Amino acid sequence: MAPVRDRRTGFSRRRQYGVFMGYVLAVAGVVVGAALLVASAFEPPLFAGLRMAAASVTTPVSSLLGGAV
Repeated sequence: MAPVRDRRTGFSRRRQYGVFMGYVLAVAGVVVGAALLVASAFEPPLFAGLRMAAASVTTPVSSLLGGAV
């Protein structure tokens, strides 16, 4: 019987690169999120516009759910 070429069955190089890229993107997302969190903690006026935009977009839903909760 011929020996198996790939010892890790089910794991191709493309799949390994995909998993690695997923981890890289996850770590990058955590780093960007932490940087934004630190920036918003030390410089609150910097994100005031974004907070107001998010509040104006979610106002209709929050007003409907505000009475139910």
